[in-house]
Amino acid sequence: MIALTHYCAMIDVWHVSIGWSDDAELKYAHLAIVATEFQRKHGREPILWLDKVCINQSDIARALKCLPVFVFSCKRLMILAGNTYCDRLWCIWELYTFFSTSGTRAVKRVELVDFSDTGTSTLLDFDVANAHCFSPTDEAKLRSIIESEGASTFSKMIQEVGAELQRVQ
Repeated sequence: MIALTHYCAMIDVWHVSIGWSDDAELKYAHLAIVATEFQRKHGREPILWLDKVCINQSDIARALKCLPVFVFSCKRLMILAGNTYCDRLWCIWELYTFFSTSGTRAVKRVELVDFSDTGTSTLLDFDVANAHCFSPTDEAKLRSIIESEGASTFSKMIQEVGAELQRVQ
């Protein structure tokens, strides 16, 4: 049996931020293109970090503490943004974590693939009050952290990230 996941000291390619409810075929098609181009260029398959398979889903509290380390260990962030991306608090939390740990030049390390009906303007209009987690427990934990900085501050930072991504893309 081929192992689909393995221990890796450094995620040398991508952190992939995905709204898991978005169109699976569109996400897979884009990842297939990226993987093919990477393999052609580097002679090996890319190492991807996907939260759903790389984080122990039964111990989210521990994973939340480690998320900055996981995200910071990635050289690039690929955002596959479908219609639900901005409504998914975990997705936005990953984006926030990436920019918080990577500094001002982080935008150069982001590849935004927007296949939503509305486009990136959803980041420009982001309001944390409209974003939710599948798990109420996860949502409560994330919101308690966000509230420590202030919901409006968090929303404004995501809007600024959206504006910067729009300028660069």
